[in-house]
Amino acid sequence: QAFFVYHPAWECFAADYGLRQVAIEKDGKEPSDRELTEMRQAAAETAIKLILTQPQISSRAAEAIARTAGLRLETADPLAADPTAELRRLADLLVSAYRGEEGAP
Repeated sequence: QAFFVYHPAWECFAADYGLRQVAIEKDGKEPSDRELTEMRQAAAETAIKLILTQPQISSRAAEAIARTAGLRLETADPLAADPTAELRRLADLLVSAYRGEEGAP
């Protein structure tokens, strides 16, 4: 399964569990309109259902993709005070998104 992230902060987590994160920002820059369109198409073609944002970074582009592509938008904090708990919460978010469950765990 793949999921969008604004900033690619979850690479090790994704690799450990056979997941693929797709970064929205590239080299610290917001995506262009063309790139946003490509991401919406990629979401439809690959069954991406979730976009993760970070509380430390603007989520404007992620919100636009989520709204227009009908994706679930959630926040996960790679700088959380309790990283183990945050990784568990991230796993729960991914499971619930791909099972079609609404709301955060």
